[in-house]
Amino acid sequence: MPIRVLVVDDSAFMRRALSGIIESDAELELVGTAYDGRNFLEKLDQLKPDVVTLDVEMPNLDGVAALKELMSSREDPPAVLMCSSLTKEGSRVALEALQHGAADVIAKPTTAFGLQESPDAKLMLDKIRGLARHKSRFRGRATQRRAPAPPAAGSQAAAPIAKRPVRTFADVASLRPRDVGCVVVGSSTGGPPALELMLKELPADLSAPIVVAQHMPPMFTQSLASRLDALTSLTVVHAETGMPLLPGTVYIGQGGKHVRIARVGAGRCRIETTEVPQEALYKPSVNVLFETASEVYGQRVLGVMLTGMGEDGLEGSRRLVDAGGTLIGQDEESSVVYGMPRAVHDAGLTTAQFAPAEVGRAVRHIVRGQQAAPAQARPTTQTGAGPASPRGSAA
Repeated sequence: MPIRVLVVDDSAFMRRALSGIIESDAELELVGTAYDGRNFLEKLDQLKPDVVTLDVEMPNLDGVAALKELMSSREDPPAVLMCSSLTKEGSRVALEALQHGAADVIAKPTTAFGLQESPDAKLMLDKIRGLARHKSRFRGRATQRRAPAPPAAGSQAAAPIAKRPVRTFADVASLRPRDVGCVVVGSSTGGPPALELMLKELPADLSAPIVVAQHMPPMFTQSLASRLDALTSLTVVHAETGMPLLPGTVYIGQGGKHVRIARVGAGRCRIETTEVPQEALYKPSVNVLFETASEVYGQRVLGVMLTGMGEDGLEGSRRLVDAGGTLIGQDEESSVVYGMPRAVHDAGLTTAQFAPAEVGRAVRHIVRGQQAAPAQARPTTQTGAGPASPRGSAA
């Protein structure tokens, strides 16, 4: 049975462009289009889509308002893929939509020429197929999930179904504290809200830096860094080549580029961004980040695998664990898409799996030396001659 897709956008050009991408895939069926949020909600029951691409900025009822109404009025809503322009405001609002139940965000294509063969189109199709496969698990935010109804009076309750515990190996308190030089995080579909919950559990004086590879377009990762910097006690920056790795600082990898860790001297490491390997579907790649962190830090690296579809990060996690590092993951129950965490769990690489806030508490527990780190300047890059000089991160 094909995956039913509904396109919602106020631009006739964009409706045609997105419709063409969807119709190019034999697994997908375009069931209709809508020109604003109100028109979308009116057509929903008739068209019964599995996945909706939803524009952010529309007249009458915008994408976020339509999303809120959808999530509050439907027991089993379709998976929603927000489709935003590559602007600062558009990406900020798209991230807000993730907090209200959207599954993921994509950037609008900027041209129709060769669109169906473009990397953006392939990524969009990959996301739609992935969301449809996991639709049975998708119910928006956890706070919106409804408890099962109690059995009717006088009826015989069905025997409970045995379920494997969510925590697969250990509770937080049983994890072994260790000397951690760097924390690396892989994240994709559903990742921004999970990152927020995780980072809110960490103190400003965390004695290790954190580097994040989040699958998102460039402007979205910039907005994500700004949002997390405002909402957490940590310093959160958009990673740029030359930034020194400093304790208590979170580096969000730029969308469209890979983020790497490089040693530049005794006890000093820095961020590098690159477009190589160009053939990677996701930029930044979790594999690239985890592999370079393992080469630099060895057994002093702590990896975290959050929600996301696919297997990006599996090979990098093997390298991380082979080097003596520790890997923890997000659990199935709290994941929007239990793909990346499942891949590393099924490969036997994770030490434990938790919900996002508990992942943060686990990181805080594992990372030794929670005394206040020496005051450090915020990471910056020099203008003109070259990258900023590394200041302070121990390797």
